[in-house]
Amino acid sequence: MLTTQASESCNAQVRLFLKPKHNLDEFFIHFNCLLADKRRKETESNYDGKQSAPYIVLEKSSILQHAVKIFTKNIFNRIQEQYLEIEDYLIELVPDNRYDGFISYRTYKMEDGERSDERVTLVDTSTATLVCDCRMFRTFGVLCRHMLKVMRFLGGFGNDSMRTIPDHYILKR
Repeated sequence: MLTTQASESCNAQVRLFLKPKHNLDEFFIHFNCLLADKRRKETESNYDGKQSAPYIVLEKSSILQHAVKIFTKNIFNRIQEQYLEIEDYLIELVPDNRYDGFISYRTYKMEDGERSDERVTLVDTSTATLVCDCRMFRTFGVLCRHMLKVMRFLGGFGNDSMRTIPDHYILKR
């Protein structure tokens, strides 16, 4: 989540509990109610996530098998949603593609004979680092379909570091 989005979300929640007419004592009483409500919702979310396992659509995918073990149900579902879209994408190596240790891959969909959603993903296989120009991971903390397509492509050619999600893409909550 972007910093401004997080700030606006927090402000909206605070406005539900706090009013300008409250004195300092009332402020702290209402603020404690807000914190208790947030803690309760997080506890409920954790409980729900642990009580029901997410459904894996493609059971043979080593990437999804790894993701279901390490991510919350909500994050896993978002990653799986992206992963299911990679079947529609083609991949190609970008000519003259070396840049500071990275290799460039282009992913795209063909629709009505035209390329669409064309993206470039930079990969450093020695560090299992991927950077996609769609910036989904940077913005939302979820691997995008372009990065997942490149990971599956490279994992299929024996690159073990791309058969599971690299540790630096597993964000702390």
